[in-house]
Amino acid sequence: MASSSDVLMPIIHQAEHKSTSFLCGLEELPDDLLVNILCQLSDRLLVRCRCVCRTWNNLISNVCIPKAFAASPLCGLLYRGYKYGLSKNAFAGYIPYGQPLDLVPNNSQAFVNSYTALLPFENSPGDFCDCCSGLLLFVNLPILQFYVCNPVTKQCAAIPTSSAYAKPIHASLAFNPSESPHYKVFCIDRMCSHILNLHIFSSDVGKWVTHLFTHNLRIYGTPKIMRAIYLNGSIFVCATMLHMLIFSLSEEKSLSIELPEYKKHEYVAFFGVSKGCLYYSNHDNSILFLWRLEVNRWILMHNICFNDLAKDPFGSVLCQSHDFMIMPCALHPTSNIIFLWCPRMIISYHLDNYTIELICEMDKVSDILMGQYTVRVYTHWIGNLKGFN
Repeated sequence: MASSSDVLMPIIHQAEHKSTSFLCGLEELPDDLLVNILCQLSDRLLVRCRCVCRTWNNLISNVCIPKAFAASPLCGLLYRGYKYGLSKNAFAGYIPYGQPLDLVPNNSQAFVNSYTALLPFENSPGDFCDCCSGLLLFVNLPILQFYVCNPVTKQCAAIPTSSAYAKPIHASLAFNPSESPHYKVFCIDRMCSHILNLHIFSSDVGKWVTHLFTHNLRIYGTPKIMRAIYLNGSIFVCATMLHMLIFSLSEEKSLSIELPEYKKHEYVAFFGVSKGCLYYSNHDNSILFLWRLEVNRWILMHNICFNDLAKDPFGSVLCQSHDFMIMPCALHPTSNIIFLWCPRMIISYHLDNYTIELICEMDKVSDILMGQYTVRVYTHWIGNLKGFN
């Protein structure tokens, strides 16, 4: 008996090689079968199929593309780098990861060019703020004008300016197309005393809203980790060396929790999201620890002994280097993989089988800036950008 894929593939093959008039003939199929067919098309053809008719456009935009995103692979890593000995040494880069995709440039300069061409100002690496689910956030610092762009669809939306955020110390982007087609931009004002101003722009309402939170921590100036993460209706900020602040937007209240065993680990820490959970990583000079937040408690999930890295053939060579050191810089969004920075390279460590893979090696005069906020994971999104004109 033929499987459903055996039945669908000849139809898909014809759709990829026939004209739009042929595709219109598929409109009589039941919606569930049509969705299955469309979701197996290439990204480029799926985008093209939205032009067939209004029904197809709605079905593809509201069902097929979000469904395809849920299974979307990691495309690459965005990073900030620098070159030794140059006065203007900072640069933006991109590291491809996995199999090449149809609509995503597969080399660093081409990818960077794909988004810089969309921005209406001459940008520098410091203008990049954040990346989330295929959307990128930039700021034109002299006028504090934010932009959200999608390199795949070649769309860029200017976010309305607001006098509320005079000098935000950090801006982040929140977007989960599996849940909603709308995105949020949130800015954190400089923290003083026990008050924090959180400014949030939502693309569904098209305006900024300011939330005033009080907390019980002594915070002055810049948070320990220059990143805020939106997850499950709350915003997480590593506010001090010892504490994380959690802001619940629905309940309009904040909560502080201690970071795990900070005093024992003096090196740069990291936090990020994988499989819908928040993780925090810190390390001493011999072991890297990976913790997961569960009901406001940190649970130790993995510890990676640096000596164990030598058990991998590549790790053995790496550990013998005179300048060997590692720092966590990113988490794979859907797999048990952590990305680690080493001098002039990024490696991946597979937490399930304890293997190491070289992801990128820089040239002899370049390196990636240390610190977890300089590397972002990128997954592509082929849906239209809300607020784009």
